[in-house]
Amino acid sequence: MKSIKVFIFLLLTIVFLSSCSAKELPQFNDKDLKFNLIDSYSDFGNLVYDIEVQNTGKLRIGFLKLYIYYPIKEDNGSRSNPFKIEGKTDMNPTILETNEKTTFHIYAPIKDVFGDSALLDFENPVINFEGAVLEGDKEIPFSLGGSLDLIMKDH
Repeated sequence: MKSIKVFIFLLLTIVFLSSCSAKELPQFNDKDLKFNLIDSYSDFGNLVYDIEVQNTGKLRIGFLKLYIYYPIKEDNGSRSNPFKIEGKTDMNPTILETNEKTTFHIYAPIKDVFGDSALLDFENPVINFEGAVLEGDKEIPFSLGGSLDLIMKDH
């Protein structure tokens, strides 16, 4: 009889402990990154962009880099360009806590580097945003990219 009581007690304890849910950890979602094109203009054959990035998620992100490139035109569309221009920011290292933001300044010396190239699609620049989610002492890398216009609309 005593062993049945012990068995029932252990069974109830196991059921109780297994039914307790653990605290759900926040997950990284690229939709938590908000991009805002603050300014873009042409200056003596150069293209200049100021792009603000805000972290609206619950996780810290860091080691952030923002690149822009101009696709190479082809007969049936375009392809990626291996030459990218890195944006600069005042934050060093670039780490964003929840609801923090930073602005990347991109200076693209189009005329000096590419001349009057008709091979590049200057009308549809592409951005690539890279970084890492910082969870404790872990760094989980991420990358997202796409057309500048689409990134501004989606995020």
